[in-house]
Amino acid sequence: MLELKTILEAIRELTPEELEQVRQAVEAESEKLAAKPKRILGLHEHLGHAWMSDDFDDPLPDEFWLGR
Repeated sequence: MLELKTILEAIRELTPEELEQVRQAVEAESEKLAAKPKRILGLHEHLGHAWMSDDFDDPLPDEFWLGR
């Protein structure tokens, strides 16, 4: 992942036209993210589309961690 310092240095070297392209791309991506519906925990629970095992929160056995 790029460091903020590296990103800022690259931005400073952009022409005004390139800065406008970056602004438009960021704005478009931001709009896409805002348009995504928020997920609601348990929304489809009553439909039986998903289920969770009764032992879901139990600790995993050593065999799991040790690959046996």
